[in-house]
Amino acid sequence: MKNVPSNVFTWHVNNVLTKSASYYLILSAALTKASSASIECLASHKRIKAISGKQAANPT
Repeated sequence: MKNVPSNVFTWHVNNVLTKSASYYLILSAALTKASSASIECLASHKRIKAISGKQAANPT
């Protein structure tokens, strides 16, 4: 009977650690996606600015 609470405790700790590790992985993946998306957004914004600047410089 004595090892039941300790087993429950270790199981709980392992469960929490596993959950937090998976949450961390999900979070880091989401952050990576968000940062790459913002980089793409900045690049396309610069491209649009450059294109609109060219159009303003020599209107057709």
